Amino acid sequence: MTRNVKYISLFFLSLFLLICIVTCTVKCQTVGVEVLIEVHSDGLAKVTYIVKAANPPQDLTLPLFASPMYVEAFAEETPLTVEYNETHVFLTALSKEVKITYYTSGLTEKTGEEWCFEVNSPWTVTVMLPENALIFDMKPEDFELVLINDKPGFIFKQGNVLIKYIITPEITTPKPALTPTPEQPYISPTSIAIAILIVIASLLAILYIKRSRKPRRIVELDERDNKILTVLSKHGEMTAYELIDKTGIPKTPLYRRLKRLEKLGYIESVVKAGRTIYRLKTKRNNMKY
Repeated sequence: MTRNVKYISLFFLSLFLLICIVTCTVKCQTVGVEVLIEVHSDGLAKVTYIVKAANPPQDLTLPLFASPMYVEAFAEETPLTVEYNETHVFLTALSKEVKITYYTSGLTEKTGEEWCFEVNSPWTVTVMLPENALIFDMKPEDFELVLINDKPGFIFKQGNVLIKYIITPEITTPKPALTPTPEQPYISPTSIAIAILIVIASLLAILYIKRSRKPRRIVELDERDNKILTVLSKHGEMTAYELIDKTGIPKTPLYRRLKRLEKLGYIESVVKAGRTIYRLKTKRNNMKY
C-alpha cells in the first residue's frame, strides 16, 4: 500500500513538472501580432503583420490568411530571411519588433459589381477598403472606426470578418460655361481677374511641361528582367506560375522582379477570375526586348 502511494506521488509530481515546463515554453514563445489589411480597388490586398517578439532572437511560425504572391520581412530597416508556403511563413525575429508584408488576391471575390472581402484572423485586424468603396453588409457589427492617414479603417476582434461592398464610379461635375455680358462699354473687374487667372494657369502649364521633359533616370535591366519581358511580349498575359515555367526563374526572385518591373512601368498586373495576371503595359507593347 505504501509503495502504491509512493508511485502515485511520483506520478503527480512528474505531471506537475511537465505542466510547468510546457507553460514556461509557451510563455517564452508568445508573440503579439497587429494586422493591417489594405484592400485595393482591383481586389488585391496588402497584408502587414507587426510582430512583437518576447525574447529575440526567436523562431516564428505564423499563419497566412491566403496564398501570398511573395513575402518580405524587416527588423527596423534590415531585411530578414523568410521562408513560406501557401499557408505559413517562417522566420527568425532578430529584434523585438518585426514587420512582415505580403500581397494576396485570395481575400476578395467579385460577383457582378459586388465585391466580397472575408478573412478569419486569430488576432485583432484593421481593414482599410478602397476610398470609393460603398459598404452594404458588414459582419460582425461590433467594430471600431479609426482614421489612418486621413482614411477610414475598421478594427475587428479576432474571428471571421465579412464585408460586402461595391466600387462607386467617380463623378465629376462639369464647370459651367462663361457667358459674356453683351455690349459692355468697359472692361469689368471680373474679366480682368479671369484674364489674370488664365495667364497664371498658362505659366504653370509651361513650367509643368518643361519640368516633365527633363530626362528621367535610366534603369538598366539585367538578363532575367529581359527574359521576363520577352516571354510576356511573346505570350501576352501570364500568371506568375506560368512565368516561372517559361523563364526558369525561381518563385521568390521572380516575384521581386515582377514588383520592380511594375514599379518601373514596364508591366502591369490585373486580377481575372481570382488570379493575378501580368502583362506588358500598353505604351510598351510595341517595344522589343
